[in-house]
Amino acid sequence: MRRLVLFVLFALPLVRAGGQTDDSWKLYDDSQIPRIDVTINAALLQWIMDHPQSDSEHVASVRFRNSWIDETVDSIGFRLRGNTSRDSRKKSFKVSFNTFIKGREFHGVDKLNLNGEHNDPSIIRSKLCFDLFADVGKAASRANHVQL
Repeated sequence: MRRLVLFVLFALPLVRAGGQTDDSWKLYDDSQIPRIDVTINAALLQWIMDHPQSDSEHVASVRFRNSWIDETVDSIGFRLRGNTSRDSRKKSFKVSFNTFIKGREFHGVDKLNLNGEHNDPSIIRSKLCFDLFADVGKAASRANHVQL
């Protein structure tokens, strides 16, 4: 009986409503560096850059590639994110899969934060902290480096 209980505890976080499995771990496999390509109208991108304090989301598409996934999603919401990064040279972005198509998710995730880590030249501090918190059993964001 003890083995059954352990199996259920590990399996519960992977089960979603309707019996679907959550394969979001494929997005955060840090044995590789995924590539994310965002395609957006040049005029919209220029507007976003000219209005860094705006939270307006603009229509774009995103392609996510790693050894598990090679998919393109159209009609995503794309905007700048963060506070201090909005006026920095290296920007951070938010990708929202459900802004224009309500309820949509991408491998169990409805939003991705693409942090430029403009205050961290090593580009590793946040990732190490999130991993450390998770390793000691504390709630933490999942993170992975990506090529954007």
